[in-house]
Amino acid sequence: MNIFDFTLQYSLSDVLISITLFVLSFVAFFYFGFFRELKEREKENHKFKDMLIEGYFHKFDEYNEIISHTMTPVTKDVIITEKKGDVNGEALRLNTVDTILRMLEVPLTSREIQRKINKSREHTSRLLKKLYSENIVMRDGSTRPFKYKITNEGRKLLERTANLGG
Repeated sequence: MNIFDFTLQYSLSDVLISITLFVLSFVAFFYFGFFRELKEREKENHKFKDMLIEGYFHKFDEYNEIISHTMTPVTKDVIITEKKGDVNGEALRLNTVDTILRMLEVPLTSREIQRKINKSREHTSRLLKKLYSENIVMRDGSTRPFKYKITNEGRKLLERTANLGG
C-alpha cells in the first residue's frame, strides 16, 4: 500500500459548501481590509484638513492684527525748536514720540510699535535706540525680541511736550 494511495469521498454538497465558505472568507478579507484602509485614509485627510484650517486661522489672526493697526490714526513728526518755556532749548518731536511714549505704559516690542505708528522697521529701531540711549525708554534684555517701556524721564518729556502743545 502506497501512502499516497487514498481515496477522498466527498459529496457534492460538501464541495459546494467548502467553495462557498472559501469565497465568503476571501470576500470578507478584502472587504474588511478595504474599509480599514479607507478609515486610515479618512483619518489622514482629517489631519490634513485640520492643519489647513489651523493655518488659515493663523493667517486670519495676522491679517486682522495688521488691519486693526492700520486703522489707528497715524501722525507725522513735528519738531518744535526754541519755544518759550523750553528751558533746555532741545528739539522735541511731538507726535510720533508722544504716541510711542503713551503706548509704552505697557511693554511692547519694536515690531508692535512699528505696526502701530506705521513707520519702517529701520526708522522705528533708530528712534527706539535713541530714546533708549537718552533714558526715555528702558528695554527688557531678558526677552527676545526686546520689550520697551517708558521711564520716569520719558514721562517727564511727555508732560513737557503736552504743556508745549497746548
